[in-house]
Amino acid sequence: QRVNSANDCTKETVNSAKPVGEDRNMTDRKVMAAGGLQNIGLVSQSQDHVARKGRVASWAVHFDRLLEDPLGVNIFTKFLEKEFSDENMRFWQVCQRFRGLADQRQQQALAKDIFSRHIAARASDPVNVDSATRSHTEQLLDSPTSSMFDLAQNQIERLMKLDSYPRFLKSDLYKNVLTEEMEGKMHPEPEQTQEIIKDKKLVNFKHIYIYIFFFF
Repeated sequence: QRVNSANDCTKETVNSAKPVGEDRNMTDRKVMAAGGLQNIGLVSQSQDHVARKGRVASWAVHFDRLLEDPLGVNIFTKFLEKEFSDENMRFWQVCQRFRGLADQRQQQALAKDIFSRHIAARASDPVNVDSATRSHTEQLLDSPTSSMFDLAQNQIERLMKLDSYPRFLKSDLYKNVLTEEMEGKMHPEPEQTQEIIKDKKLVNFKHIYIYIFFFF
């Protein structure tokens, strides 16, 4: 009976022990997962570096490049403030926001605010649009559409492109920011850009969780 008990204990010990090959596989998986996490971080840093390299210089390539970059808009607005024409950028930005509205009530309320603030004959923060565009926009106030300010916005965008933008590229403000970029100095992102960065980080973390789940 003692011999049988000893044999039973030996069997239980052997059965409960994991094969050496299985332990090695698990170790390899952990190493691969750790390497994967490191690679994800490196890819994220590399993407940020590529996106930022030559960022300020790209504003001089085309005006659209500047308008598509929140930091570019921020710096350009500071220049417009010095020229006392920053109402053009305020109008351009609110038109961008208006175009993205889906709720009809919000759309109608903002349309009236934009018109009275920027386009009406006695606007509090007027922009320079022609009378035909003013009349056309006013007719759409009761039944607003997402494109109702396109004519006015295009006029102001063209005005900034042909008038303010060339002077901006020759200004000390732009040259200083460009020099700082060449020296590797980073500029603080506008608030809306910070939100975009947070979203990108969240996506990267989701990829990490999926990666860990796959290997473990």
